Amino acid sequence: MAFNETRVHVSITLAQVEVTAMAENKTKATNASVGDYISSRASEEQREDCKALMSIFSRITKQRPKMWGPSMVGYGGSAAHANR
Repeated sequence: MAFNETRVHVSITLAQVEVTAMAENKTKATNASVGDYISSRASEEQREDCKALMSIFSRITKQRPKMWGPSMVGYGGSAAHANR
């Protein structure tokens, strides 16, 4: 039984992989005020809860809160990736 070995050389750079594998985020950070957003939608009790949570999140992430799109408050700008 004869064994034929075929070799294929594929050359692709890491930059090409990242460009083709990463889609642009639809939701982007804005300069909108987090405080204004919370004030416009939350009751007094909810505002107090938000202040407590924002303090915890800021302490843990060492980042200031920022609006992402019209209705999301986030901390930092790192992307999260699922293992596939």
